Amino acid sequence: MKILIITHEFPPIGGGGANACYFLSREFRKLGHTVHIITANYQGLEKTENLGGVIIHRLDAARKRKEQCSFMEMLSFLMKAMPQAERLYKKNVFDVCLVFFGIPSGPVGYILKKKYNL
Repeated sequence: MKILIITHEFPPIGGGGANACYFLSREFRKLGHTVHIITANYQGLEKTENLGGVIIHRLDAARKRKEQCSFMEMLSFLMKAMPQAERLYKKNVFDVCLVFFGIPSGPVGYILKKKYNL
C-alpha cells in the first residue's frame, strides 16, 4: 500500500504526535508499505530525506521553535502542504492519507478526499 502522511510536526520538532507519526511510519514501512511524509522544515534539515525507507518531504513553513508552532507558522505550512500533496499524489497515486492534527493538516486531507477520493 502507498501511504501519504501529512503532519506539521515530525522529529526533531514537536512532541507526542510527532513521535507517534515517526513510530507509525516506521512500522508501516516494516510491513512493506511505501510511506511519504509531508512535514515542516526546521533549521536546515534536509528538504527530502530517506529515513529507513520512509521518504520525508520538509517544507519551508516559517517554523521558528522546535517545541511550539504559531498560528501563522501553521498557516504557512497549510498553504505549502496542499500543492506538495497534489504533486506527490500525481507521481505516486497513494492508497491512503493519514493526517496528524486537525489544524493545520486537516484541510489538506479533506481536499485530497474530495478531489481524489483518497
